[in-house]
Amino acid sequence: MQATRRVLWLGSAVVLAVVCVAGTAEAQNRPNRPMGNAPMNREPAQGGGTIKGAAMGGLEVHASGGDRYLVQIEPQARMVEYLATAEPSWLAPGMLVRFTATVDRRGKILEPIGQLEAITLRDGVQLGVVSDMGDGGGIGEEGAALFQEAKPEKKEKKKAPPPKDSGTWTFVGRLTEAKNGRVSIAVPGKLLKGELSENVKISVDYGNLSLVKPGDQITFQGWSPIGRKQFVMASSVTVTSPEKLVGATKKKPKPDSDGEADKAGEKGEAKPESKPESKTE
Repeated sequence: MQATRRVLWLGSAVVLAVVCVAGTAEAQNRPNRPMGNAPMNREPAQGGGTIKGAAMGGLEVHASGGDRYLVQIEPQARMVEYLATAEPSWLAPGMLVRFTATVDRRGKILEPIGQLEAITLRDGVQLGVVSDMGDGGGIGEEGAALFQEAKPEKKEKKKAPPPKDSGTWTFVGRLTEAKNGRVSIAVPGKLLKGELSENVKISVDYGNLSLVKPGDQITFQGWSPIGRKQFVMASSVTVTSPEKLVGATKKKPKPDSDGEADKAGEKGEAKPESKPESKTE
């Protein structure tokens, strides 16, 4: 009886071992396929070209060599930027701008602004006054007191000297007005007012693609499914505009019929005479 049980147990073990070996061999010979939520096989992808428009939740891109791509942006893309230059007419209230200027305590910009950068909020960018020393530091005691009124000193206490009447700083604020070369920019605690120089240079550095349009140039890095290089999931995208951004132009009203008749008269053309109505008796 015991010998019979031992034979049955050994037989079951042998069958199980054969099944495991066969399963392992089959898995090794089977081509890799995505399982569950595991990502599909992918390969690195990079390139660039001209944006033709939006398609299937991404951008249709035509490369100079004839290749075409559908580029989608990963939700957690490490870099997305849009770069351009612009005319003053493109500026509008609500835009976030960065510039360096000499300002007095009343918020008056003492010299025309020669360079202005339209930006978006992102890591390392915040509203207010920042150091103009290029060290990424704060504004310091003088900068903090730039818009504060100087208080008389008390004899019994020693205090720092009163703030300067003006200083040169880098500001990040929002445009509240941009018209005819004049700008008003709101920064925490003050409204700055000044003028743009005649040859002001306006650059655009956005951390999103809200301004993208057909004809813009794009470079990208990311990945594609193996064997489908035309589909790109991009983790890094840079779009540049080959043309300056300009504001919307107002359409001139069309002249009415009377105006056209007056112009015809000025040119010496005879105006059509109205015929008297015939009366019936």
